[in-house]
Order: sequence, then C-alpha cells, then structure tokens
Amino acid sequence: MLARARREVLLCAGAVQTPQLLQLSGVGPEALLRSFDIPVVHELPGVGENLQDHLQARVIFRCTKPITTNDVLRSRWRTLQMGLQYILARSGPASAAELGRLLQRPADGLYYHLRALERAGLVRVGSRTRSGRSETVYRSAYREPALRHDVSPGGNSTAVTAIVASMFRLGVRDFRKAAASGAVRTEGPRRDLWALRVAGRLVEGDLESVNRRIRGLRDAVTRRRTGGKLYALTILITPLDHRARKRQRAARPPKRRPS
Repeated sequence: MLARARREVLLCAGAVQTPQLLQLSGVGPEALLRSFDIPVVHELPGVGENLQDHLQARVIFRCTKPITTNDVLRSRWRTLQMGLQYILARSGPASAAELGRLLQRPADGLYYHLRALERAGLVRVGSRTRSGRSETVYRSAYREPALRHDVSPGGNSTAVTAIVASMFRLGVRDFRKAAASGAVRTEGPRRDLWALRVAGRLVEGDLESVNRRIRGLRDAVTRRRTGGKLYALTILITPLDHRARKRQRAARPPKRRPS
C-alpha cells in the first residue's frame, strides 16, 4: 500500500516501532539502511539511537510555602546554602543542576542513564560473578568532595557554620529516632548508638594523631561493602580558647570612671 501526503506526517508508533518504521521507509543512518538494502530517502543519523529507559511516576502539587527551587534561587543566601549542601553532602537542589551541566543537558529535563554517566566520567563500570551469574557493577568515579573553610575576615565561616549546625540537627534527629525504636545497642563491643563530648589539652603531635583517627573513622564507615545496616557518623573538633579569653576578660578589674 502506498500513501501520499501533501503536508507533514506525524508518526506515532511508540519509542521502538516509530524509528523502526522510519528506517524501513528509508529515513535513518545511511550505512545502516544500505546494509539491509533499504533505499535511502533521507539520511538522519539520530533515528533509532539513544533509546533510554526512564521509569518514573510524576506527581504535581501546588506549593503553599516558599520552599521550591525557584524560591531558593531568588535569595542569594539560600542559593549559597544550596551550593554548600551539594559540596558537603552531594545532595539538594543543586545536585541536579550540576549533573545536568556535566552531562550537557538541561537540568529541568534531566533524564540520565548509567551509560550517559559513564560517558561523562561520573561513574566507573566493572563486573563480578555472584551465584554463577555475571553482574555489572557501577561505582562513583570521584572521591568525596570537601569544602575549604576560610575563617579570615570576609571568608565563608558564617555559611559553613550554618551547614555544620544543620549536620548536627540531622544527627540529633536520627539519634532520637534510633533511640525511640529500641532496636539499638547502647553498650558492649558492638554498641551502635553513641554520643560523646570530651575536652582536654592537646599539643601539635596530639592533633596529628586525632586527625589520623578521625580520617580512619571516616574511611571505616564509608568503605564499600555489601550487606549491613546504614550508619551515620558526625564529628566536631574545635579549640576552646575563646572560653579562656572570656574568663580573662571577666577577671579584669572594672575600669574606673573619672568622678
């Protein structure tokens, strides 16, 4: 059967059969069509390429509070917080925009696939055999980023402090929920719910040792492994010199006012 059209034709046969019909009609990559002895009507290399699965369920709500991404971007301060959240935790609204930039795709229409992430250098691909079956394994190509804390005048200390406060609020919330569940151990060698605050004097060598141990704790928690429960570790170390200075100021005799 031969059908002719005076104007444009809309072909709607689904994600698979639409490019198939186009290719059978001579529209598609020239080399591919000629390999099947199909006369080339119009060379169009993209036909039949870049098929990706993006399973999703989209639900749309009307927001009554100023908490959307558009609301955040209208505020320089909230925009800075969003950026710091991504740098410290690799999460938040900025993560999609950053991923879109790396994949050279618009962030508001980002449908990414592991192959696209691999081509962008964001993930590395390996393989393993489990129960006699071969499996493909994907892992992040980058180490965990860190934020440089600039405590000099005009630095980013205020913003970083806000992020640290948010980290500890999250830790307190998780601690409270874990304790309320009752499914935790609070003593013994496999204790998994801890809260600790100590103060003491440290010399330079002690600080080096403490930093090594903190890095060791971080590496122990983030080491890749299969199975197990998910845990969070929140650590804060800070000098207490400001307290000594406060006591010194309090001990000073009051200034005499001229009579």
